[in-house]
Amino acid sequence: MIHEESYEQQWKRIVDRVHLVFSEVHRSCLDDQAQAQKELKDWLRGVMSKVHKVKVLRTWVRTPLCIEARPVIPSSIHPRDLNLD
Repeated sequence: MIHEESYEQQWKRIVDRVHLVFSEVHRSCLDDQAQAQKELKDWLRGVMSKVHKVKVLRTWVRTPLCIEARPVIPSSIHPRDLNLD
């Protein structure tokens, strides 16, 4: 039984294919990143061109803002276990 191709040639062919795949993935990622940056810039330009149409309402609050602790503290922690000093 005689191999027509040596293992070195097969290995070189595999290495070349891996390099080709990685370079295509890299190129695809860079293209997608460039496209996403372009879309973001276009969106920001659209927002900035319409910002003068936004009406800002200012209201005065007589009481300070209050944050309720129930959604912040997990249910597995009981308040008496907390050191609040």
